[in-house]
Formats: sequence, structure tokens, C-alpha cells
Amino acid sequence: MLGDNLKYLRKKHKMTQGELGLRLRISRSAVGLYETDKRRPDLETLLQIADLFDVSIDWLLDRKTTGLANGLAQATRGLSNSSLAELEQYAEYLRFMESEVHNARQLASVHQRQQGPRLPSKNPRQ
Repeated sequence: MLGDNLKYLRKKHKMTQGELGLRLRISRSAVGLYETDKRRPDLETLLQIADLFDVSIDWLLDRKTTGLANGLAQATRGLSNSSLAELEQYAEYLRFMESEVHNARQLASVHQRQQGPRLPSKNPRQ
């Protein structure tokens, strides 16, 4: 739920409830109520929380995603900032490599079209 995710993020960023309250311009007790799911923030506060911690509202509200997105969200939860940065660099590398493979395939296709259609080879035994 929102409460668990908010508490996780606040602790990950080494903030007290009071410090988070100051950043969001709400009381410490409101943060505590959010963290125990006894109260829900309004939309503006929810957006501020998502922006502050650089997460999606869906993630904050623990809305279930499917497939790969859900697996990645679970797999990366709790990783340090440096590990997340390394993961992002690796993802960038993978995007680059996929682009290179795509470009190579396009060049091969163009080259094959320029060569023209292949004629069937004659079998001397027929």
C-alpha cells in the first residue's frame, strides 16, 4: 500500500517524518497517517511525493503492473542509488547494441536487394 512505500522511500532517503512533512508542506502527523494508511494524501500531495522521490504514482499506490514491468520493479526495489545507476548504464548499453543490430540488419537487407534475385542453381544430374 501507499503507507509501506512512502515509509520505505522516506527511510531510504534518510528522512524523518518531520523532514518529509516540511518538504511537502504538511504536518509530521499527516505523514504518519499516510504511512499507516489511516489517511490518503490529496492528488497534489501525491504528485509532490512522486516527484520528490522520482517514482510513479502507480508505484506509490502499489498498483499492480504485469509482466516485465512488475518483475523489474520488484527486482530493483531496495537497490542502492549506485546500483540503480549501474543498471541504467547497462540498460543504455543494451539499447545501443539493439540499435546496432537493427542497423546491421537494415544494411544487409539493402545489400541483398541491390544484388537482385538469386536464380536457382542448375543441378547437372537432372
